[in-house]
Amino acid sequence: MKILISTKETQGQRTNDFNYTDPEEPLRFGTDCSHESIDGGCGCRRSMVGAKTHTATTTMKVIESPYTTEEYVRLIKRSITESWGTISDDTIKDTIQELIRIAHSFEIGSIIERRGDTFQVREVTQ
Repeated sequence: MKILISTKETQGQRTNDFNYTDPEEPLRFGTDCSHESIDGGCGCRRSMVGAKTHTATTTMKVIESPYTTEEYVRLIKRSITESWGTISDDTIKDTIQELIRIAHSFEIGSIIERRGDTFQVREVTQ
């Protein structure tokens, strides 16, 4: 199973990049401000949130998961409930399915970014 983790690779390609997560931390969705533009000051529409630190990054990497499916589900569920409180099992299930769907859309090792509802590969420059 592929998952998204935080990375500092390609940080700085965009002037509004940031990474406050732990290295290689599994990622999940945060919340989006209602009227935030993709490049707005908050950064919510271009970032993902660390499952352990609850902090955000604008750069993600696709890896083969070191977790079993059950471990990954527990991690994401715990992270979401720590941040948002009680959430329905259906919402958790839908969120995890979407995270896995996005990760499986890319090759392992791809560095990707979020631009609103779109995820795309970043060019890695040396």
